[in-house]
Amino acid sequence: MNSQQTQLAVQPKSQDDSRKAYTTPQLTVMGFVKELTQTVSLGSQPVVSDRNLKECFRSVDAQQILEQVVGLAISTWNYKSEARSIRHLGPMAQDFAAAFNVGEDDRHIHMVDASGVALAAIQGLYDLLQRQEKRIGELEAQLEASRAESCVA
Repeated sequence: MNSQQTQLAVQPKSQDDSRKAYTTPQLTVMGFVKELTQTVSLGSQPVVSDRNLKECFRSVDAQQILEQVVGLAISTWNYKSEARSIRHLGPMAQDFAAAFNVGEDDRHIHMVDASGVALAAIQGLYDLLQRQEKRIGELEAQLEASRAESCVA
């Protein structure tokens, strides 16, 4: 079997929309491990995000996402299987799942969900900035009008 014939068979996700408890995935490798590891590079593969492969779209409240991000504990840590000198930065999957209710379980953070949360929070920040700039402009106009009024009297 060559690398193009290497296939993974994973149990399909349940159609049930409710969150499920974490279970160890049942993975069947049909091919050679060497071929599999040469063709799969988790850090550099793009995430499929084609609109045509998705359904049940719902809009999000970017301001609410921003507030949840602000409340999310972010820390540095290492995996127990790594040397303590190797550091990672981010939230715990359990906290992320509780805050945003995305993903298959509360033990993993899928990068598409992390990216989506980050982009929504950026949109929330942009909206907040725009509202503040508008309010500052209004206050500056009021102040200028007040100064002009006091010079006339």
